Amino acid sequence: MLLFSILLIVAETNVQKQNNLTTCYKAYFIIFPLAQICISYRREKENLIISSIARTTSFGNIVKRISNFGWSIIYEKELKPKKFFYHQDEIGFKRDQLYIFKDGKIYVKKTLYGQKEKDENIEDFKEYPQDDFLDPHTASITLYREAIKYENGTIKMFYEDKYYYISFRVISEDIAKSELGNFKTRVVEVEADVETKGPIKPKGKWIIWLDVEKTFPVKMQLNFTLGSLKVEIEKIEGDANLLKKVLQNTN
Repeated sequence: MLLFSILLIVAETNVQKQNNLTTCYKAYFIIFPLAQICISYRREKENLIISSIARTTSFGNIVKRISNFGWSIIYEKELKPKKFFYHQDEIGFKRDQLYIFKDGKIYVKKTLYGQKEKDENIEDFKEYPQDDFLDPHTASITLYREAIKYENGTIKMFYEDKYYYISFRVISEDIAKSELGNFKTRVVEVEADVETKGPIKPKGKWIIWLDVEKTFPVKMQLNFTLGSLKVEIEKIEGDANLLKKVLQNTN
């Protein structure tokens, strides 16, 4: 009985590894480690579930404390979003956003938390036509898929009550070196002028080194209003080919 139980546990663990992928990155300001970012992908029945978390390091907390996390539920076959959630906690600014994509519309609920215990939370409800616009997580993996196949293009993204057309172009191919080894990449330039609430705002052009074989970023140069960050991959867990398999099978 014990033997069969162990076999079942091993089999279940292998299935979980095949259906999960986590990539973690360290973000540097000049040479100083400022934040850690982890993105997880999980296949669950017909859905792909993406979750992300970004937190400043102890050094980063001295500059600006950030603790953000979010998730998306995506219909895998067509890369269409079902739900998107994002929590921001940036230097005293704390807010939740929930988007529900249904019947050709985007239903948005926002909760802004009071900075002091006596302050009331403020809730806001709105709805918008979807028109094939995507949440940020779905837009990101759609961009990865398109940047591997094409030299340039545009991704439609909805965020912060606004519709964005995110342009990208492949500017070169490169061998990206990291502590995990060398990666053959396509270097992609992305227009990142997206208006956001809170003190941390994207700015100008972002550069992404996109692994050709695995279809996820291994290096990034990100520009914000407060400065630039160099982001490098530091950990890969689970099925490293999961995202590639998902994107190859989408419509």
